[in-house]
Parts: sequence; structure tokens; C-alpha cells
Amino acid sequence: MRDIFREFEPSLEFSTEFRLLKERHALFDLEEVLVNSYAPENIDLAIKDFQWITSNFARKSGRFRKLGMSYDARTNNAFSVATAKFIDELVDYEFPMSWHFYDFKKTYISQISKRIATKIFVSDFRKKPGSETAYLAYPGKEGFKSAAKRYIASIIRGIQQQNQQSSDSVVGLHNAIPPFSVELINKGLSYFDECRVIITDRDPRDVFVNYPKDSYGRYLPFTGNMLEKARSFAHFYKSIRKEQNEVKAHPKVLFLRFEDVCLNYQEYKKIIFDFSEVEKSAHKLCGVKFNPERSISNIGMWKKSKGDLAKAVEFIEEELSEYLYRG
Repeated sequence: MRDIFREFEPSLEFSTEFRLLKERHALFDLEEVLVNSYAPENIDLAIKDFQWITSNFARKSGRFRKLGMSYDARTNNAFSVATAKFIDELVDYEFPMSWHFYDFKKTYISQISKRIATKIFVSDFRKKPGSETAYLAYPGKEGFKSAAKRYIASIIRGIQQQNQQSSDSVVGLHNAIPPFSVELINKGLSYFDECRVIITDRDPRDVFVNYPKDSYGRYLPFTGNMLEKARSFAHFYKSIRKEQNEVKAHPKVLFLRFEDVCLNYQEYKKIIFDFSEVEKSAHKLCGVKFNPERSISNIGMWKKSKGDLAKAVEFIEEELSEYLYRG
């Protein structure tokens, strides 16, 4: 349903995935180490890993540029400034350190050169000062959460400024919070002053049939055996929906079926807007990005399946019967 929110003027949208919470080395991982691991080495690595992933998020992407996600350009240049302030707020102090994990990341030549230099010039290795600057940070759970909420709020304000929105307007963040469990949703919500989650699901038969032209097809094995693909798909599909009933009941979650929104657009548009508390008068491009009449043609694509694909769809119908759309 992201396309509906792209029809607002001024735009409500952060125009790429907002992966700052769930990405490897990002906020979820940083919190886990800084709050639950007391080892200085792990704390230092977690902060450095966070700096690395956020620098890649910040970098402007382009045809002849190193890959990035243009977070600075999409936040009125607020992202990197807010990130530096966040890290500075978390870190208690810096200290010199050397240890094997740093060396693991060095080239063979660098490692050998260091060993030779140490052998020649260092009389007592135990007294040699560390060769790199390390971070120590013990913010505690509440301290970390408070700093993270201020960090997210600064980024959101940057998005609002980039989109020429007021400071109290809604911002749409695509894929910001993992929807797979109540625990993950609550964890994600705790980083925001106010946040709501919209989840859109779809008939698994159409999801499977659409996979060849969908990037999510990368989650299936590379094989021409459609039945094997269907088995893998069914396992994957069920695995990430084990808590779907609990997720649906969450007071901050609106769970939708793609088919319902297409077939009953006016009714569900009102539900979506009421839940999101958006300014309805700003929905000025209705039908430009999400055209329900056109999208209806994507319902029931599985009915056209033939041969091995039809057999794979039959398998999915049996394995995933509770998820089929029966509207």
C-alpha cells in the first residue's frame, strides 16, 4: 500500500527502504551489544560496524558512484549529522587498543609487516600502546532507548524538511519494522514517539506465480523444478507467518489483504487513512500511483497456470490453505 502514500502532496514518503533498525549492524544489533554485552571489545566492534553501515546508508547513490542509499540526500543532509551526534551521546570515552579481530581484517602483507615491526622495535609487547582508537559505551537500556529515539526523531525531521512538510505531519517509512512477530514489532515501535504499522499480505498462489519478475524470488532455490521451488516457497512463507494471528491483533498494526484493498478501494482507503491519521485533503494524486482498477488484474494470476506451474500451485493450495484469499 506504499503507492497510496506516494499520492500525497507534499509527499509523505521516505523514498527508499528505511533499514536503519533491522539491517545487519544497525540499531537492533547495536542495542543488543551495548545493552547486553559488557565486553569492551564487542562494544567497540558494534559501534564501528554501526558507523560502517550508516556511512553506506548516507552515501549518495548513482550510476558511476559507489553503491549507497542516499539517506543524506533524502533527509535534507540530516542523517549523517544525527548519526555522529547519536554515537557521541552513547560513547563514554575512547582508548587505544590492539587485538586479533582488528588484525583479522588486515591483508596478509599488513599482518606480517606488523609482526616484524613488533619483533624488532617492541621489547615488551604487554606495554605496547594500542594501535587503534576504540570506543567504550555503557549507556544502559533506558539510556540507549532515549538516545535512539532522539536520533530517529532528528532523521524524521530531516525527511519532513526535505519533503517540505510541517513538523507534525505523518512520515511514511517503507519496511522500517519487521512484521514477523509481536516481539519485533514492539521492539521497533520503541524507537519512535508515535508509530503505527501497516502490513499488506496477498494470496500465496499469486505471490509464487509473480516470483519470476519479483526481487523476492531470490529467496528460492535456483532450480527449474517447480515442485521443489513450491516446497521451498511454502516453507519460507509459513516460517515468517508463525505469529500472524498475534500480529494481526496488535493495537498498533493494521493488517490488510491486497485483494480487499483493490476490490473495495473506497472502504479500505478510509480505513487506511483513519488508522494513519493522515491529512486526507493532501491526497491530491489519487489513482496516479495506485490504480485499483488496474491492480485488480493482478488478483488470481495463478488461475492461468499450466503444466508444472499448475502442479506447483496445487501443492501451495494444500500446504498454505489457511492463507488463501477467499473473499
